[in-house]
Amino acid sequence: MRRLLPFLCCLLPLSAVAADRVWIVGGGPELEHSQVQIERNVAFARRVMAERLPRARIGTWFTDGDDPRPDVKEWRRPDEADAALQPLARVLDTYMLNGNGYRNHRLADVDGPASRRAVLEALARGLPALGAGEEGWLVYAGHGSPAARAEGGSRLDLWDHERVTVADLQGVVARAGPPPGSRFRFVMTQCHAGAFARLAWPDGRPPDGRVCGFMAVSEDGLAEGCTADLDAGNYRGYSTYFFAALSGRARDGAPLAFDPDGNGDGRVDPYEAHLYTLVAARSTDIPRSTSEQWLLDQAPWYLPLVPVTPAPDNPFRPLVIELARTLGIDPAVRPLRRAIHPRRLAWSARLKVLSDRQDRHRAAAAGARGVIARELVARFPQVRWPHTLGYARFLREDLAEAQALVRSHPLYVPMREDQDAYWRLDGARLELERQLALLDRLQHLDALARRFDHFAARPDAPAWAAYTRLNACERTPLGDY
Repeated sequence: MRRLLPFLCCLLPLSAVAADRVWIVGGGPELEHSQVQIERNVAFARRVMAERLPRARIGTWFTDGDDPRPDVKEWRRPDEADAALQPLARVLDTYMLNGNGYRNHRLADVDGPASRRAVLEALARGLPALGAGEEGWLVYAGHGSPAARAEGGSRLDLWDHERVTVADLQGVVARAGPPPGSRFRFVMTQCHAGAFARLAWPDGRPPDGRVCGFMAVSEDGLAEGCTADLDAGNYRGYSTYFFAALSGRARDGAPLAFDPDGNGDGRVDPYEAHLYTLVAARSTDIPRSTSEQWLLDQAPWYLPLVPVTPAPDNPFRPLVIELARTLGIDPAVRPLRRAIHPRRLAWSARLKVLSDRQDRHRAAAAGARGVIARELVARFPQVRWPHTLGYARFLREDLAEAQALVRSHPLYVPMREDQDAYWRLDGARLELERQLALLDRLQHLDALARRFDHFAARPDAPAWAAYTRLNACERTPLGDY
């Protein structure tokens, strides 16, 4: 299951009045992959950023801008009724597609399309316009894909299949800012987002702490956050938890799983929102921030083999303990993977069982569907040729009789049960994959804790100094400098 995208300010007039800037970019590369969750993620992020940065200039660039043609796909489970053509759709193997709907986006005040030119020009104009004490935020909600190493390893998949690579954004940041005394932060929620950590250290130079951000997954990871399902209870992507933590409530208004204000200062900074997501999210994402990616990249190869002295202020150890206890794992077992391994084996075996059951249901449904379809086509041969006059005549004159034939067939009910069982098992597999991802996230946090301990024992090391600059950038509350 894939997911999700976020930018800019090229059309915003410059003003002498100091103001932070938020650039939000979203949508899919084309209609079939511009799912409704992306639209809702953009709306949620925009609302939260407006609450937390009330003086900010917020611009939104989404899909095709103001073009009235459909640019959002949504899905709801179709009714099991003749009026919904569901009996016919089941036999023709389009019963899940039968729930698709398409419409124009409902975001008000969209500044323009999510195009390559708009993104790069907006940043090129907006970043240098940041004044002392101001900050810019880039929020991306949509899709991403791998790119060549020369392009930075990843790219944003914008509307109409346009692309912006890590190297493109590195070039803009290097040329345009942020100016001294200002800051630029970003939230990347798409697949393969981790490569964008390099925006904080272009050309491999040590980060100076003026650019930092948060990413839903690693450079080679797939992210949740782009389902077409209208049920918001299924929205588990990074932005669901990150922006909920910043706002102080879940996106549906419910209380948070726990208080993310780790330092007790009465407000949640972006890094606290990120740490909340690492523990609270029940998704397949394994997020990281720029400071965490720096720790991972700079650690020596031999670190897993040597003992480290625990640092008293290690921010990752409490997360390891909390997540381990949630999973019923003893965090004192060393190495931790020894305690994780039995659960991974058991859950992976369970996943294999579910996959095998799915295969059996799919095969059984396909066999029954083939029998019914052959009888349907023998009686109504024009059903084979959609988009023809004969098919239009079939819908007008023979549809009721055809669906009655389908529903009365002795194999129809077993076929429908196998089809439904397949999709129920698909949901069960996703939940189990999320549980397995929690084990991966626990190991990820444990690795970060070891790296923190290693570098904290060498406070004069350049790598540690760069980490502290990045983390200070991430920890600064919104609106503060």
